[in-house]
Amino acid sequence: MLVVVVLVVVAVVAVVVVIVMRRNRSANSSVDSFRRHIDALGPEARRTTVDQVQNAAARNAEDDVEQLGDPAPSDDPPSTEDPDEGGARGT
Repeated sequence: MLVVVVLVVVAVVAVVVVIVMRRNRSANSSVDSFRRHIDALGPEARRTTVDQVQNAAARNAEDDVEQLGDPAPSDDPPSTEDPDEGGARGT
């Protein structure tokens, strides 16, 4: 009976390992496919595609900066007082 339980556990672990390996491979395959496609292109077509990717990355970076918002610079110098101490120095 113990042998059957051990075999079932080993089989389940093997299935989980195979599923995880397939999932990782499929995630990387799209990147590998894109790289193979770029490598197969001629120099002029490659340059156009690379420029499009770089432009998209630049637009995404600009959108990220706009979403974060750029705080307006303050004319006031930063405060040197510790708000917890109420401005008192030393203890």
